[in-house]
Amino acid sequence: MHLTIFANSLTVALISEHVAFLKSTLDRAGAEYTLEETSSQIIINMPANTNYVGLPSRLSPKIKPYFNADLFSYPQDIIVQAKLEGKPILPAVVMSAADSHFMIAEAIVKGLASGDANSYYQTGIEKAMDLWGGVDSSALSAYLASDMGQLTGSNDQKLEKIATQRWIANYTNGYEAWAIVRDTGYPTSAYSTVTASESSIKALGSPLNGAYPQRLRYNSDVYGTNQANVEASNAVQGPDVMATKLWYAK
Repeated sequence: MHLTIFANSLTVALISEHVAFLKSTLDRAGAEYTLEETSSQIIINMPANTNYVGLPSRLSPKIKPYFNADLFSYPQDIIVQAKLEGKPILPAVVMSAADSHFMIAEAIVKGLASGDANSYYQTGIEKAMDLWGGVDSSALSAYLASDMGQLTGSNDQKLEKIATQRWIANYTNGYEAWAIVRDTGYPTSAYSTVTASESSIKALGSPLNGAYPQRLRYNSDVYGTNQANVEASNAVQGPDVMATKLWYAK
């Protein structure tokens, strides 16, 4: 694949920090590519159907023109195909075996249960891979021998690893993945507050002003049909804004 990004398509000159963020995104994914940069354009060559590169979330509109969709991986058809069209779709996963093992590992680390937390953690990783057809035994063994494949470190580091693996395992369950980040603060790349100095890379998400969303707002229909009770609830739980923590998370 050959892709050229011109400065005139960005309406401004190429910005070095935007180019650097694009490079770091591709490099972190281990992508095979070459990049040639001039004062007016970026030329990227990348082999087709080779790399697995995820598109970063919460990107600022200022940097989005650099992140051409062709540079990133598309979900499998079974994930994105619509219902009731006669095409195969992925079954909805309410609770996966992987998630249950990760939560047991978390309970053990927190002292709420007994057992071998690392064993449950590694079984959770294996079950998460099995959901997508699994991997060969040598690849699995190599991953389980890596730092992220072992539940080592301080308790906080262990909890971060568990939460991150749960977040990955809930790839097709957006609400649960959001809840994991909201509850644990991990992975930090998803939860961290965006500051004004980063606003050319990450969107502040007004009116959140860079904070991670804690809840959904009540819609106008609820106010129209049940306003008195909505206002009473808001008086107890806090303002009806996305930054207000859920009552059970305070």
